[in-house]
Amino acid sequence: MTIVDPYYKFICVDIGGFGKNSDGRIFEASTMGQRFEAGLMHIAEDKPLPGQREPCPHVLIGDEGFALKPYLMRPFPYRQTKADARKEKYNTGLCRARRVVENLLGFKSEEFFIGPWKRKQILQF
Repeated sequence: MTIVDPYYKFICVDIGGFGKNSDGRIFEASTMGQRFEAGLMHIAEDKPLPGQREPCPHVLIGDEGFALKPYLMRPFPYRQTKADARKEKYNTGLCRARRVVENLLGFKSEEFFIGPWKRKQILQF
């Protein structure tokens, strides 16, 4: 699980989930998820959105595998977006924001890629 800011910087990383579990379950079981649920995880101070005066809280963005929480935004189910243009627009914006995380993870996985030719060196370590 990873939290990044809009400037492609890692804020928090929790490693250790197994691929067979859903992202939502991994998050719930992680230290990060438990701290968010308990209200103990404060990433940044609330700030107004551009052109607004009222501060807005920072939130996490997840996919359909996450439960909806006060601190976590997730997309509407596809069936609901077909009948409501506002929900479709919301999902589009959320998808664009999620790309920041996906891009950063892609950049870092390429940077730290370990190919099969390194297998023996790693196993001998």
